[in-house]
Amino acid sequence: MLVADRRTFDMETSTIRSEWTIVDGDAPVRRMNVDVRLYPWLTLKGLLARAGFPDATLLDAATDEPFVPTPRGARTLTLAR
Repeated sequence: MLVADRRTFDMETSTIRSEWTIVDGDAPVRRMNVDVRLYPWLTLKGLLARAGFPDATLLDAATDEPFVPTPRGARTLTLAR
């Protein structure tokens, strides 16, 4: 199976659009679009609070510890209660 990923970034909507092309042997080629909206932390925290989740924490996805920014970045998780 081969998956080719072409990404673009829309500055107006802060959205990453990925177009996946999937080739799997003799199966028909499949194409999928995946959009991911990026929110600044304070914006996301405010949206969660307005939706009834006033206690939101940003975690490092690799360690589940509180997130600490690094120069090379990291994946994060949001825990909301």
